[in-house]
Amino acid sequence: MKVRLGICTAGLALGVIAALIEKTGSIMLALMRPWTALGELLRAWSLSGTAGNIGAWAVVLTLTLLPVLFILLLRRKRRQKGDILWVMTSLAIFPTLFFLINPTHLSVAPTAEFTELAGISLVMTSLSLLAAAILTRWAGGLKQARLTFWMGALLTFTMALIALAGGWALTDSLLLFGEAGGSMDPIAQMMGRAQNPVPAIAAISLILTLIALIPDIFSLHALNTAFSLTETLSKGWFSSETEEQANRLARCAQRTLIAAVCCAAGKNAASVLLSGMVQGASVGFSVSMNLPLTEMMLSCGAMLLAKWLAAACRLKRDNDLMI
Repeated sequence: MKVRLGICTAGLALGVIAALIEKTGSIMLALMRPWTALGELLRAWSLSGTAGNIGAWAVVLTLTLLPVLFILLLRRKRRQKGDILWVMTSLAIFPTLFFLINPTHLSVAPTAEFTELAGISLVMTSLSLLAAAILTRWAGGLKQARLTFWMGALLTFTMALIALAGGWALTDSLLLFGEAGGSMDPIAQMMGRAQNPVPAIAAISLILTLIALIPDIFSLHALNTAFSLTETLSKGWFSSETEEQANRLARCAQRTLIAAVCCAAGKNAASVLLSGMVQGASVGFSVSMNLPLTEMMLSCGAMLLAKWLAAACRLKRDNDLMI
């Protein structure tokens, strides 16, 4: 528990730092720098002459075909249905490299903003496909003895991501509120209906962010309970302790579902009601409705799965009592 709490705290702190850095420069552009540097290097090669152009094309083709060649070697020992992802990765790498080398070829009159967004989109697509291909191949060959460890690692990593996203969103809203010169009483400021709606808009955004973060607390508790369940399962699938942990997870998932729906409804209502207090709110503020379908489906799935496991534990105990 202490280790997971420390990791979540580190994720929260990282989210705060990331939000602060984002105010001075784009993190995505900084992460993109190695890829743009590769494109600039290959472009310089291609413009240096025939030999450089041949070398640049050789590098592009090698990087493009590398995933396909890699999976062809692996499939000699073991084939998997997810291996098609390696081919898709190769298909995504070529246009990505071509754009990084020739960023002006994608549009007739490209702007700097368009070039940055297009480059980020293409690189993230290639990296996402590569990550999915690696994870699918790795999970397909995972031994049963290591399933508990990696399930716990996945749950902990998910908790850290939720904490990071929450810290980022909250810090971003607080910075916006501070920059707008918000008072310590945002409701009073909104009721003042000032001619300049920016401080009130920042206050509304902060309130909506706080409401949106409430389900994350329930999600963290549910994930922590799921981690405890995985540890219990490693000791025995149908023990009374497993049944108890499964029932705990079902209750946590139920509370997470209720929190997600209620907070979404509260956020939607607050978005409409508070926006009416701001004069000129149409400038810089938009009302958005939120229906947490993903959270609802995941919570329902976790609740039903946990209840099914608890029922299986009871059935196993009843069968053991029969002579």
